[in-house]
Amino acid sequence: MKKIVLTGILCIGLAALISIDRWQVTRWRAEKKTELSATAEVCRIRLENAVISRFNAVEALSSLFAVREETKPEEFAGFAAMLLKFNPPIRALQYADSQTRVIYVYPPETNEIAISKPMTLLTDSKRGPFTKKAIAQKAASVQGPFELRQGGIGLVVRSPVFSGERFMGLAIGVYDVPVLIREAFMGIKLDEFAYRLTDGEGRLFWESDNISGDFQEKPVKVGDTRWTFSLGRTNYAIHPPVLIRIMILASGGSFLLSALLLILFFWAQTRSLKLIVEERTENLSKSNRTLVNEISERKQAEKALKKSETHLRTLIDSLPDLVWLKDSEGVYLSCNSKFEHFFGAKEADIIGKTDYDFVDENLANFFRKNDKIAMATGRSSMNEEIVTYADDGHTEVLETLKSPMYDQEGKLIGILGVGRDITRRKEQEEEKIKLETELQQARKMESIGRLAGGVAHDFNNMLSIIQGNIDILIEDTDPLSPAIGNFHEIQKAADHSVDLTRQLLAFARKQTIAPKPVNINKAVEGMLKMLGRLIGEDIELKWIPFETLWPIKIDPSQIDQVLANFCVNARDAIKGVGKVTIETENVSFDGAYCHDHAGFKPGDYVMMAFSDDGCGMDNNTLENIFEPFFTTKKEGQGTGLGLATIYGIVKQNSGFINVYSEPGQGTTFKIYFPRYDRTITKAEIVNSEKTTGTGHETILLVEDEKAILRTASIMLERLGYRVLPASTPREALRIAEESGSRNIHLLMTDVVMPEMNGRDLFKKIMHSYPGIKCIFMSGYTANVIAHHGVLDDGVEFLNKPFSKQELASRIREVLDHGK
Repeated sequence: MKKIVLTGILCIGLAALISIDRWQVTRWRAEKKTELSATAEVCRIRLENAVISRFNAVEALSSLFAVREETKPEEFAGFAAMLLKFNPPIRALQYADSQTRVIYVYPPETNEIAISKPMTLLTDSKRGPFTKKAIAQKAASVQGPFELRQGGIGLVVRSPVFSGERFMGLAIGVYDVPVLIREAFMGIKLDEFAYRLTDGEGRLFWESDNISGDFQEKPVKVGDTRWTFSLGRTNYAIHPPVLIRIMILASGGSFLLSALLLILFFWAQTRSLKLIVEERTENLSKSNRTLVNEISERKQAEKALKKSETHLRTLIDSLPDLVWLKDSEGVYLSCNSKFEHFFGAKEADIIGKTDYDFVDENLANFFRKNDKIAMATGRSSMNEEIVTYADDGHTEVLETLKSPMYDQEGKLIGILGVGRDITRRKEQEEEKIKLETELQQARKMESIGRLAGGVAHDFNNMLSIIQGNIDILIEDTDPLSPAIGNFHEIQKAADHSVDLTRQLLAFARKQTIAPKPVNINKAVEGMLKMLGRLIGEDIELKWIPFETLWPIKIDPSQIDQVLANFCVNARDAIKGVGKVTIETENVSFDGAYCHDHAGFKPGDYVMMAFSDDGCGMDNNTLENIFEPFFTTKKEGQGTGLGLATIYGIVKQNSGFINVYSEPGQGTTFKIYFPRYDRTITKAEIVNSEKTTGTGHETILLVEDEKAILRTASIMLERLGYRVLPASTPREALRIAEESGSRNIHLLMTDVVMPEMNGRDLFKKIMHSYPGIKCIFMSGYTANVIAHHGVLDDGVEFLNKPFSKQELASRIREVLDHGK
């Protein structure tokens, strides 16, 4: 019975021992699992903090380019060298422009491929998706890990740079993953653990021994992607106390069994006490580890804060703007290096002082006034100020933003100022205003030009009637008749009216011209005698030609108009004895020169300068000299169209004009005509000889103004021609059809007519008379036979109004030599 009881007690004790042992093993494993999870969490936090801390280097680089778009290579290299010095995991820093081409790389000696083979990241099959993702999200994008060309495992961080909504480029950092991990786990003993690191797609790129048994997985955020960190132990053997009990139970006897029961009782008591001691010891150990971790993390946070402050200071000192901080009394608390240049002193010498210690009282009062405005309103204020730098004496226009600073309790502690150089922007604004003024002036001149062109057609028709009929009257009147003098006066008035009309059309750039290759030297030499008579004997005319002058393409009559108008203005400005100088020269302007000189355009030009030593002009006069009808002469002494005519001629021939004048110092006009660089053929040589004479050919005359038709018919018949008059294009076509076999040698037609224009009429008549020649007549062509007033090639033209002599000469030129 005792044996049964003992056996029962032994079995019960053994079962209890086994149960207690299993409970202890389960509890032990649970504690180890909790410890493993805590360690894995610490590793995750350390790894994420290390990633965030090191990725800030790329964000700092992108901030540099955001605030300073035009960063020089040496500035990039200096800033990148500093970042690499404080960030060991960084292998290289790069910067790509707005086209995603890599333009800056540091260090260059280990990145020869990026330097020698610049690529567009958007089009690269491997880098393109990550680059597009960074630009689209306006946030840093991470690519990797992958094997680096230089060896090792790395990842790439691309941080986009934006100015407002405008994409400016990419700041790029290449990181060494093992160095980053070692730095993150510095101070953590991982020898007793097995660990591994996989990327977002489950690819293994860092591990120790293979992990088996229990392990913990922790997600690690790396920029905009996630890794997985796994930490575990190798399989544990059977718990040592259990193994000892099994051996004892297998080898002991009945005596030992009884002893074991007693031992079991005392062991259970001892074990219970031991567990209590171990539990309390473990709790103390955990508390100690937690305290150590907190102290370590605090030190790391302080170190990271100090490093961040260093980076922030470097970034602020790298800004091109002036940055400073004052207290509420105007005493300086801090400033950046650019501000040091302004005061010509170091920050240590500026702190504790006020504006009155460095600048004059008026400027200091201005600064203080704007400080008080920002502090009084409680919000940022902006003002412009012109400052002179103490270090080198240069002047800048600053746009200054001043913002009040408050502590956590809302108490005002000072004023933050940022001054940005807007000198270039102000210059551009002034240039814009100037261009807008020029545009308004051009529109005004165009409006007047349209008015002049519209009036010219009807006015020239009336003058044609007057001039033609007075020629007929003079021809039919006895030279000894008392009326002949009156007729000549009417003729002079008509000729003067014709000149005024042509001046209006020249100003409006609607004068019909036939440009030809011209050498200005020869044109001026042919006018010298006439110009001398025009300015008078008291004024010396000096001619300084450039020997190898380039040709230009222009209507020769326009050169005559320009010279005559200049001489008249110079004669009136000298008012007595003086000198007029005409000179020519070949000049060329490049883009850089034209950028600094408003109105100039790049290219080769022939310059003609016209100078006088007359009374000169003030600024108010200079601003209006090219306006039509503007004149400083007395009433009745000038029309105000002389310089306006010159201006129109220059612009019609794609040139430009500049004037230099001061009161009492005379005036110089310089005209620039584009160089004609084609080889001049014999057909293009200007023939100044006029053909005169009569004829016997048949002329079809078409004019919708019946008075002009009648006058022109009489003039042609008196010149010996057979005239077929028609008042409409339809009538002209009928006459041509009815003429049958009779040959019509010449078509003289008005350009602008109700039914069809003169060019279309000429095309229709050419079907019946293929060899017929044509002269177009008009006072205003309306771009039918000319573009911007320049006659199309092969077009023969006669300006209205015309005299009988001009008519005779033009007809013989066309019939004898025309196409």
